[in-house]
Amino acid sequence: LPVRKLGGDWWQLNELATMLVGAGTGRALRLGDPVRVRVERVDAARGRVDLIHVQL
Repeated sequence: LPVRKLGGDWWQLNELATMLVGAGTGRALRLGDPVRVRVERVDAARGRVDLIHVQL
């Protein structure tokens, strides 16, 4: 899921801690954290599935 599709905040990458931190909320997302998504679009010919976040 690309960071640009997370929305709701300005996400800053903390490379040392391997996490994203919301500039406004302070919320942290670490590698492996569960994120609820839904399928936005499927391109079977190219083998692509685009996801959009539903809930963090």
